[in-house]
Amino acid sequence: MRVVEIPSEIPLRHTEDWERVLDVVPAAVLIVDSRGAIVYANEEAALLTGYTRDELTRCDVEDLVPEDRRSAHAQWRSGWRGECRPMGTELDIECRRADGTNFPADVSLAPITLADATYVVATLRDETERRRSEDELLRRALHDPLTGLPNRVLFLDRLHHALERRGREGQPVAVLYVDLDGFKDVNDTWGHATGDEVLQVVGRRLAATVRPGDTVARFGGDEFLILCERLTSEKEAADVAQRLLDAISVPVDLHAETVDLSASVGIAVAGHPSDTSTGLVDAADQAMYQAKRTGGRIATGPSPLGS
Repeated sequence: MRVVEIPSEIPLRHTEDWERVLDVVPAAVLIVDSRGAIVYANEEAALLTGYTRDELTRCDVEDLVPEDRRSAHAQWRSGWRGECRPMGTELDIECRRADGTNFPADVSLAPITLADATYVVATLRDETERRRSEDELLRRALHDPLTGLPNRVLFLDRLHHALERRGREGQPVAVLYVDLDGFKDVNDTWGHATGDEVLQVVGRRLAATVRPGDTVARFGGDEFLILCERLTSEKEAADVAQRLLDAISVPVDLHAETVDLSASVGIAVAGHPSDTSTGLVDAADQAMYQAKRTGGRIATGPSPLGS
């Protein structure tokens, strides 16, 4: 192994030497004076912002802030006391490129004194890809991978907030529990791949049939849930249920095969301030089984009072 001896003093005596060092730093670096003028920008800063280095050194730091945020940024800068700010503090920061587009950024700030003057060294990092990845992870955590519909977790969260709004506004909130009849026969006859395609078709039909603002979720297997808010009456929930059954009953044509479907729907309407999300879903589930037992296709359960 070759031993590399590090000199105790690195001879960076000229501006050109510092610029050469900063140009190999894999991050955008700006040096800003006390007035907010950019006095130095490395090559990575030019690539990130779309300005040339000369253009950047003729800019004020506010030029890199979206217009609708400049006033707030200037106010924050006037109150800044020169403390170091590392990256990763999760502030909502947006930067503006030369072409007028914006991008999310993380910024570190460090004051430095040079020739009796105080400057700020700002290091910028584009957060677009990281935030896109986080958004995608969140989307996957809250949506069914087969149909793309909200999953159980997201549905229960929306139902919880809907019940809170109902407490303030007083308008009915209903949960519709939809279960396909005899779906096991579809899988047994045509295979699970065809069954998955049928579920995707059903999911799209349900989403296209409900009212604007309603939520359609896949609860698992061949079960779907619909959240109906701001109903004018309980009858309106039954009307929605009938439209859903009509949409499901249209034959599904797949691979030269026609799949006939039917379903049963249970309805539960919140009727008490102490109704809970899980209690309302359970009541709709029980009503759905009642619909299957009676052959009526639609059944409305009692309010899950205090459940």
